[in-house]
Amino acid sequence: WTGADGTWGTPHSSYPVDPDRPSEDTLAGSLYDGEPTEEDDRREAWFTDPGYFNFDYAQHAHYIKYACTHPSSVRAIIVISSGLTLLGLVFFLLSKLDDKLHIGLRYSPLVALFLVVGHIVKDLFLLSLWGTYKSSRRGLDLVERQGFKIRRDEQVEQLKKNLEFRFEGRKVIVALSGNGGGGHEATQRGMLELLEEIEFPCVFYDCALAWMIDTNSNNPMYTFFGITGEQLYNWGLRHGAFVAWFTSNFCHWGQFFGLNIDVHLAGLVGNLLGVDYGDVCGRMCARIWEYYQPDLILDYTQGTGTVIYAGLKRANMLHVPVVKVVSDFEGRGAHRWIEDVRQYILCGTSKCRKESLDFGVPPHQVVQTSGMILRPGFYEQPQLSQKNTPAQTRGERLRELGLDPTVRTALVCWGGVGSAKVMDVGKSIARSKIRVNIIFLCGRNQDLLQSVQSNDWGRIRVLAMGFTQDVSNYMQLSDFVVCKPGPGICSEAAVLHVPMIVEWSTFTLPQEVPVSRWVIERGLGLGFHSVQQIKARVEQMCELMGSDMSKVYGPTPFPGEGLEGVDRYPLANRALFEVPGILERVLS
Repeated sequence: WTGADGTWGTPHSSYPVDPDRPSEDTLAGSLYDGEPTEEDDRREAWFTDPGYFNFDYAQHAHYIKYACTHPSSVRAIIVISSGLTLLGLVFFLLSKLDDKLHIGLRYSPLVALFLVVGHIVKDLFLLSLWGTYKSSRRGLDLVERQGFKIRRDEQVEQLKKNLEFRFEGRKVIVALSGNGGGGHEATQRGMLELLEEIEFPCVFYDCALAWMIDTNSNNPMYTFFGITGEQLYNWGLRHGAFVAWFTSNFCHWGQFFGLNIDVHLAGLVGNLLGVDYGDVCGRMCARIWEYYQPDLILDYTQGTGTVIYAGLKRANMLHVPVVKVVSDFEGRGAHRWIEDVRQYILCGTSKCRKESLDFGVPPHQVVQTSGMILRPGFYEQPQLSQKNTPAQTRGERLRELGLDPTVRTALVCWGGVGSAKVMDVGKSIARSKIRVNIIFLCGRNQDLLQSVQSNDWGRIRVLAMGFTQDVSNYMQLSDFVVCKPGPGICSEAAVLHVPMIVEWSTFTLPQEVPVSRWVIERGLGLGFHSVQQIKARVEQMCELMGSDMSKVYGPTPFPGEGLEGVDRYPLANRALFEVPGILERVLS
């Protein structure tokens, strides 16, 4: 099977589901190694047979590795223009209908515009402006950075020693993955890495459900324009705040209406006609479940709960538990994670837990961990070169990377996709009166990486990196992080006790606004409303840290009432190591 990064290699497990299915070594085998064999042809038949998935694994490998994060701008603009044209046509038809009914339908565009503008001004502009202003006035309570309270080796050893498996044999776990942004992938990778390390008795399969839904023949956007919803979302992330905000909302509502029309409206028409009509995605999911025969489904995607359960119903497998792994701070906000009362909800905040209970999910099916699920590397000391030894100082490691250990170091990161905004952020930092090093993490945006490397930064020492799995190492070397308020990177900085400078602007992504508020209101970092403010925030951060460059500092969280887990004490986040016990309880 293909890995989350699109590479082919060692499979997650060599344990076959049934004797007729190709072996796992074959499934993960040599697509690009030598001449095709008879076994290769047999494997391909399983994945391209319409009776199973109609899954083109070679195309998907290319999609994961490049196409998902490098979509065509022309296609993206055409899709958005077509959507807006369709919306205009709906308003036009409402206006014509109002000529006969005279009930005010012609004013619906003005009402919609009024609501959108009111939301932007009140809930986005004014709140974000006030929040970032308060953070700059209040400052931070910085103390010398603490060492690791939770260590990977100790936690793994404890799990191996204490975790008892009350079920027999190896269970089949199917993970439903998506590639819109980087949070889903990072969460899935972290969980898989730990489960393999502790030898959790399971067969783990990665199923690209989001891609399969987006590319099915009944999806008009892919059929007519050749672009998926994930590509459109990632295209927005690459092109600045407003474009990202607009495409995020566009994709959310497009997915909501598209899947519900497929499952409910088309299904209703079929029921009236007495035929099995519509529910294309539900049929596809049913074939997936029948093929894998899972004991547990781990769902890392949002908005797909309807088709997952439609498929389970068709396959007569409603007894299979579905564990929704929420990688946002909220479960019923901009993204719809909580969709069915039969789900198990694995969440990292008390807000998401409350939303789950309010939705009607039984309390025993809602599990709040001590924070967001991070990769195991964030519980280890940094190792950046072959020369590293325990006695090597932080200054020596910075010098090895070509940075100046006599000044503060800023880490700039805008997600795994990489946004053009990174350049604007870097230039604003470079204009600061206080000289700092800058480490740029450009994600999968190669154009951005080349722009950073070719830019003249003057007196500023710069290190530019593409997509890397060593974020924790670079973060621990930094004095502070300048980033978008992603749930993942902000939780990572918090658990490493690194202060942040986060964006909270009018067009911050809706699902990331709760993260901005958490960082600022809990005193974990400063906020900025516009790129022009970053220069002042960097100077303020450096002044708070003082002139002794041998010391690194971390924020002391401000107290809060009625908070649990990551809300109460961010440094105590051991959510990753709580997952195996949770999965064991569900499976047994």
